Amino acid sequence: MSYGMMLVALLPESLLREAHSMAGDVRRVLRESEDELVALVVGFQSTELTPQSTMQFETALQHVVRETARRVCELVYNRLEPDSPADLPETLTVSGDTHAPAKEKTPHADVLTLFGRITLHRFVWRQPDHRSSAVCPLEEALGLIRGCTPALAERVAWLGAQAGATQRLVIDRLRRPSTPSVGRLRFCRPRCFGRRIVS
Repeated sequence: MSYGMMLVALLPESLLREAHSMAGDVRRVLRESEDELVALVVGFQSTELTPQSTMQFETALQHVVRETARRVCELVYNRLEPDSPADLPETLTVSGDTHAPAKEKTPHADVLTLFGRITLHRFVWRQPDHRSSAVCPLEEALGLIRGCTPALAERVAWLGAQAGATQRLVIDRLRRPSTPSVGRLRFCRPRCFGRRIVS
């Protein structure tokens, strides 16, 4: 059973409570963005209509919408695991080795989504004797590839597949204001395949 399915199967009541709480938090983020969006629309309608003002409006609108989406992603992803390790299984088998969750979540401050950088707070699982490297099953369940979400990884692959694309050109395109920054090291390192979680 995958870690994602295990979270859903083991925690139905707490997930239902969490869904109601999350809905309120998402509404709060949207209300905060609503004020910015209304100000942009009113500002655009009250200025002279020119190609420059149209471009400024769309650019500002894109920024607000992307920032709202980034904040919603961060909120949702950080709520996928419970806050207490007591609400998780005592052990998890990864590649035949038994792992236990840490006592508290730790931040991964460099996760890139299609909408920008977020900090993911997740449980790190280790073997009791610390023989092998730690695993982060939430990151694997989300499909993170070198700290990038699948949607951003797909975007990077699409840009890289363009005729005449060089590594430098792809990185420059990704550095545009509309795209999160993916540096050379993340772009050129060989793909590290995650471990298979058995139970």
